[in-house]
Amino acid sequence: MKFKILLALIFVNLLQAQKFYFPKKAVNDSLILEEQIPVLARQVIPQLQSAKYKPENTVDLMDNLFRLQMVAQDYKNSLVSLAEKKILTRILICTRFCRMGSPLFCQLIL
Repeated sequence: MKFKILLALIFVNLLQAQKFYFPKKAVNDSLILEEQIPVLARQVIPQLQSAKYKPENTVDLMDNLFRLQMVAQDYKNSLVSLAEKKILTRILICTRFCRMGSPLFCQLIL
């Protein structure tokens, strides 16, 4: 029993939350907050795109990426992410309807 507790403590210690810099002043000052939110989004985007982050489906990934890119004021890449999300959503819907036996609907969507 003691071994399991020790193993659990070691495992929990290895799992650390991601840390991003965000100034304390931004909490109380709306001008600093407005400047720091895009900076924070730019810090989060590489983590989102890394192999560590694995949502259940890629539609969620593209949705999160699109929103973060908008906040980071990276509008060109956010449009690319949005277009990719739309394509993935259509494919997902089509796959579900084809499984239910509606291939005609799939042809209409694509």
